[in-house]
Amino acid sequence: MGEFVEWHADFSVGNSSIDEQHKGLFELVNQMWDSRKESEKKKRVLFKGIVKALRTHCHDEERILAKNGCPSLKEHRHEHHNLIKQIEEILDSCDKDCKKSWYKMMGFLMHELLAHHLVGTDQACRKYLRS
Repeated sequence: MGEFVEWHADFSVGNSSIDEQHKGLFELVNQMWDSRKESEKKKRVLFKGIVKALRTHCHDEERILAKNGCPSLKEHRHEHHNLIKQIEEILDSCDKDCKKSWYKMMGFLMHELLAHHLVGTDQACRKYLRS
């Protein structure tokens, strides 16, 4: 059986470092999917790893966008801030109801992170993300 979500070359932004991070985020979504039957403790560890990876990615991407003079940097930073805020809220909610938080995390990862941000917003900035 294949991966839950798969990286495609069409998603590349032309920067090997950012592309590797994006591939890593796709892999974390697959790990999240695979964790659906795991213990709450394992889910929390994975949630924390996703938050850490997203923070690192956002920081690196913003640095590159700034260096390359991206005119929508302010909006991009704002979107990153909102993504991190949302994912941290989901992580915090895991203490109350980890199963419900798992569903929220999957929805967030699929819609907000992959479909909207990585495949949408980041693609619109590819010119400024190229190495």
